Amino acid sequence: MSIILTIPTIIQTPRLYMRPAKIGEGVMLHEAIRESFQELTKWMAWAKEMTPVEQQELYVRKAQQSWLIKDSDLPLLLFERKSERFLGGTGFNEIKWDVPRCAIGYWLRTDATKFGYATEAANALTRYAFEVLDMARVEIRCDAKNIKSHAVAQRLGFEQEGVLKKAMRRNDGSLADLIMYARYTCDDLPELSVIWE
Repeated sequence: MSIILTIPTIIQTPRLYMRPAKIGEGVMLHEAIRESFQELTKWMAWAKEMTPVEQQELYVRKAQQSWLIKDSDLPLLLFERKSERFLGGTGFNEIKWDVPRCAIGYWLRTDATKFGYATEAANALTRYAFEVLDMARVEIRCDAKNIKSHAVAQRLGFEQEGVLKKAMRRNDGSLADLIMYARYTCDDLPELSVIWE
């Protein structure tokens, strides 16, 4: 049975902050996805087709609600602290509260890549997962050909546990191998100042 969550919902790092979506931010989300759709559709199952802005607003409202209950997904929006510019999405997926374990995911708008934002965000989320959500296991899963996502997991010291052959289908219809990475503690993560409130 779900219970109301009473946990910090804002995560800050030196360059970034992450928080749940707010009503009315569907337009902002839609714009970033539209600008970056060509790249996103290669790796993100949810980016199979460009959806209308109304559907993004519906997603925003559902994502906000997820943080009110002990849901299996806790999505976050990712912003640059200095400019407050929206950079992409991240959060916790497939949470199994009774195990406890979760996966973290991330995507960036195309012009925000190559600055280390995904690594910084994933570092902060890994710490949050262990220290706030009391997870015993945190996973990063990615398409075997998604080199950028592999690099994030490897930079953060996630252990590659295995390759699941033909375990997922890409948006173009082809089958893909899925790489499973995991951590069991936030010890030895690269140094990062993280604040949550």
